[in-house]
Amino acid sequence: MKDKSTYNYISTTTVSRFMAKFDNEFNVDFSYLPEHLCFDEFKSTKDAKSAMSFIYLNSSNHKVIDIVENRHIYSLKKYFLCFPRNVRDNMC
Repeated sequence: MKDKSTYNYISTTTVSRFMAKFDNEFNVDFSYLPEHLCFDEFKSTKDAKSAMSFIYLNSSNHKVIDIVENRHIYSLKKYFLCFPRNVRDNMC
């Protein structure tokens, strides 16, 4: 935020307020999964729990759905179990 504020000549508080407006756009809707997913792993930032993260997106419109910090199977199972069973069953 500090870099953004310096680059745009505004305060970090203004950057924080602006980012808070878009907070809901980045929340995952756990009531829906598209019929087809694309996914991959990629090198994470140093503050992530694992060296590699997992990203998945809707293959129809190429929109990123979410990024999971850890690509290990136990983390992915825990994450996808947040989706209700009927949503997960519709994927098959």
